[in-house]
Amino acid sequence: MDAQEFRTKAVTVLRGNTNELESMQTAIKRVLDAKEPAIPNQKDIFKEIAETAEECRQTIEYYDEKDPMPEEVQIAVADALQAINYCASALALFLAVEPLRPSHPET
Repeated sequence: MDAQEFRTKAVTVLRGNTNELESMQTAIKRVLDAKEPAIPNQKDIFKEIAETAEECRQTIEYYDEKDPMPEEVQIAVADALQAINYCASALALFLAVEPLRPSHPET
């Protein structure tokens, strides 16, 4: 795969992962705001976070060995890392407050 193909593929994959994580974060927030009864499958969220982190690692590693990372790729990696952070933070908040919610079976 040449540099242009890798760049195009990396940006496309990272943007797709970012969109998926942002969607998951939104779903978690809706549950926290009591607009939805349950979050998406937690295993799916962790899997998407891990896959996105791996894509970021591979992209950074590729450019570490090659030419400087193009700005478009830098932005896609930064957006993906930010989406990981936001989604993981929303999930952590959900896990912290879920036992305190009135609809929780233990209360």
